[in-house]
Amino acid sequence: LAGIFPLAGFWSKDEILVTAGKSGYTFFMVVGLAGAFMTAAYMTRCIYLTFFGEYRGGADHAHAAHDDHGAHAGPHESPPAITVPLWILSFFALTVGLLNAEAFHIEKFKQWVEPTVAFPQLVHPAFSWPAAGISVAIALFGIGAAYAFYWERKGLVDFTSRNALARAGKTFLVNKYYLDHLYTDLIVGSIKGPIANASYWVNQNVIDAVLNGVGRGSLSVARFTYDILDQRGVDGVVNGLAVGTGEAGGAARTVETGRLQWYALIMFCGVALFSVVLWIAH
Repeated sequence: LAGIFPLAGFWSKDEILVTAGKSGYTFFMVVGLAGAFMTAAYMTRCIYLTFFGEYRGGADHAHAAHDDHGAHAGPHESPPAITVPLWILSFFALTVGLLNAEAFHIEKFKQWVEPTVAFPQLVHPAFSWPAAGISVAIALFGIGAAYAFYWERKGLVDFTSRNALARAGKTFLVNKYYLDHLYTDLIVGSIKGPIANASYWVNQNVIDAVLNGVGRGSLSVARFTYDILDQRGVDGVVNGLAVGTGEAGGAARTVETGRLQWYALIMFCGVALFSVVLWIAH
């Protein structure tokens, strides 16, 4: 990532820088050189914190890490499932840049991946050894500055603890320009209360009112169905038929005496009544 010759990052970085410089984008070339310095410095810092800094895994693990006969297993190498892909990536990081080493007239990547169909022709400036030397020197300077700072403890070590302005700047950067506070506390914090209150009011006064109204309406319909239709309508008709049938049965029961003389009298009266009706009709 620092872009040191002849590693892969060197060829890609220098092609970007020389293209920007020779295409009239001098400002972007300067920004790229500054980025080369910073990249080299923070990657050196990354190596220091990972492999040379103080152990930060806890006292028990630190003791186990330095004691071959410790009861607890300390830090150990990753399994092959992790290390083998890292070896492969490291190999290509060392060698793959040579496939596009313009300084040696090797441009395989351009032949393989550069678009040629329905795309304008791209013009690439020639490789510049002076520009490459400057960029590598700047990267080496970044590595040296980080080495002096972290390994040798030289320069502005702990400067933020001794200078209020530097401490304020560090706090500003650590808090990521306070963008999270701006978003969470000001933007979200200023609108989440009103939105929550409005949602609660809608829930209590609109949604619950509709649901309660539907519930009360359903209860009224159920009561009407039970009291009027079921009890007075369906049950009333059935009960009325039962009462009428019972009363008719009771009346018929008074006629059914079981005496032959009574049945003969009824038959005689009926025949007489039928004869009178026929005589009147005739």
